[in-house]
Amino acid sequence: MTKGGSAGANMENKAGLSNLDVIVSVRGSATLRALFRACAESLASENTSRLAAMERADKNIDELLEGLHGTFHRLRQSSIDEELFDVISSYELLAKETVSQHHWRPHEGNATTA
Repeated sequence: MTKGGSAGANMENKAGLSNLDVIVSVRGSATLRALFRACAESLASENTSRLAAMERADKNIDELLEGLHGTFHRLRQSSIDEELFDVISSYELLAKETVSQHHWRPHEGNATTA
């Protein structure tokens, strides 16, 4: 093989490769690039799917948490209402007993006849 200015299919370049080797190398490089691109796209697609699944899970957690907060507040309010009802009922019962104990009863001298 000759180096330098002669043209031909077997001409070597500065790296010592023939034109055929360069073409095979470039074609292999293109194949390698295509393979790398396919792997990168596959990985990106997988990560996109994982991200979408995580976002759906996050949304579901937020909705569940919101529902649990609502249930907690309703139960808490119900408990407060029940305690207030007990306090008010007890107060009213004690107030009636106090009034009935101190209620004016007519004495024999104060009794009126109808």
